Amino acid sequence: MTDLNCKSMKQLFQQAIRPFYFSLCTVLLFSCNVGSIHTGIIKNTGTGLTAVYKDLVPTDVFLLANNEELNSNEIPLGESFILVNNHTKGLAEKDGKVSFGCALIIKDEAGTELMNESDLFKGEDILQASPTTVLRCTINTGSPMKEGLKYQVAVRFWDKYGKGQIENTVTIKIIGHP
Repeated sequence: MTDLNCKSMKQLFQQAIRPFYFSLCTVLLFSCNVGSIHTGIIKNTGTGLTAVYKDLVPTDVFLLANNEELNSNEIPLGESFILVNNHTKGLAEKDGKVSFGCALIIKDEAGTELMNESDLFKGEDILQASPTTVLRCTINTGSPMKEGLKYQVAVRFWDKYGKGQIENTVTIKIIGHP
């Protein structure tokens, strides 16, 4: 009778543990997917610059002005700044070259578009492949922007040979010259 109780206990244990093993195997299967898509979000806390990426993966994002990294989103009227996706990996290569696009949209506080450029790199979008790439967009401020107002800046980089992209957004505040 002890053998019967042991077999019954063993069967009950196996039935109870089976869903756990199935769940564990499912998690391992999806976490080990070789062709997985790399997605994520990076945020620069100083400026509020955000990058939402899919298959193009930057190590960090930041704004530059006068060759210095900015720690705030305040930009003097009439000045330019550069939005940077640093050490970006994942561009698809074709014959040792990479190709990418860059779209820029600037809106005022009411949501009115001041600028909408569909591809700033058009015609100059093919470069030699490199292990890491810095994707950057220079943004100019000026009329019709006004001092004291905020503007939403959206920059989208995409891989013309692949499916990767990075969508950057930041709200800037236009200030007078310091």
